[in-house]
Amino acid sequence: MPYDHPNYLVRQEQSLPETTAGNGTVGAKFMRFQKFRLKSVSVRVTAAGTSTSPGSAFTVSVLSAGTATTTTSVGLLAMGTVAVGGLVTATINALVASGDQVQLTNGTDATCKGLPVYEYEILSDAVQTA
Repeated sequence: MPYDHPNYLVRQEQSLPETTAGNGTVGAKFMRFQKFRLKSVSVRVTAAGTSTSPGSAFTVSVLSAGTATTTTSVGLLAMGTVAVGGLVTATINALVASGDQVQLTNGTDATCKGLPVYEYEILSDAVQTA
């Protein structure tokens, strides 16, 4: 695709299944073949937390390709006790390499859950297959 193709000109989004409640649970895993810039993450609350942030929060992190444990934190969604149906958004603006995995990690709150959506843009220097 040429770099003036619409895929390079508009922001993309990826919605994922509901996160799992529980201390330190990891979910909302997402990756792309192409290098991209993660612009923001939003979570619509489906089960309210019972504690304030950082207990009731999601850490946004990137798991480096080829490793099982090397993560870099790129943002935090402070959920607190936002009511069911509430929306929490964090501006991220992080570069994510091809094959890296973006994920959300629950804080210590045992009840907070939500429906996540990632906003991103494919970068023009991303590797392409023939």
